[in-house]
Amino acid sequence: MGKIKIKIFVVALVAAMMAFISTSTLAYYSTVGKATNVVTFGNIQFIIHEMTDQGKEFPKEGVYIVPGDIVSKKVSIESDCEHPSIFV
Repeated sequence: MGKIKIKIFVVALVAAMMAFISTSTLAYYSTVGKATNVVTFGNIQFIIHEMTDQGKEFPKEGVYIVPGDIVSKKVSIESDCEHPSIFV
């Protein structure tokens, strides 16, 4: 009678493990998610000011340089929209 109890226990244990594994697998494959993200930026407008070291406006067409030349300019940004904005 002892061998029958062991066989019943082993069969019950195997059945419980199979049930646990199959429900976990079923839950993994049946999970479905849907997300809708809406991103809006609004109306952002700004003006870029490029100045030379002497305070003159930097040429729009750029400057001709050769290796060894040093060209520096100061760049600033001005907000040109209805809402205030911060530029870092």
